[in-house]
Amino acid sequence: MLPLHLAVCTLAVAAVATGPTRATAEPVTVEIGQAGMRHVVFSFERGAGGTTVTLRAEMTGVAGSRLTVRIDRAPVFALDHVFSESECRFPAGGASMCELVIGPDDPAAQTLLLGFKRGLEAHVTIEDAGIMRMDQSVSLKGFTRRYGA
Repeated sequence: MLPLHLAVCTLAVAAVATGPTRATAEPVTVEIGQAGMRHVVFSFERGAGGTTVTLRAEMTGVAGSRLTVRIDRAPVFALDHVFSESECRFPAGGASMCELVIGPDDPAAQTLLLGFKRGLEAHVTIEDAGIMRMDQSVSLKGFTRRYGA
């Protein structure tokens, strides 16, 4: 009876020490834009197969808009994407909204995650055929602590 009791206690301690599992962790978001106006939101969600990154552009993108993300002063973009018709819509309010979901099997999800964890600043640009351009930077300080190891 004693060995069974010790095994149960060991499992209970291990469960408490590790905290929430990756599958149940809340998504970590990074908002980019002026105060009170979220132009671009990155949401990093852990899953059993890896991290899924959901990117939402509100009021700043339409189909054909090019979105780029550069971490710090890296020579290459962490993300370079042109929104398609299927990724953008105009909800009842009239403002545009584009959404891109990058699954855990896409290397871009891992590139963005590593960039946000290791970088100091993310610089996001959305450009629509030279008509509209949004350039914003956001500090990545504290992202790793919120996301976890």
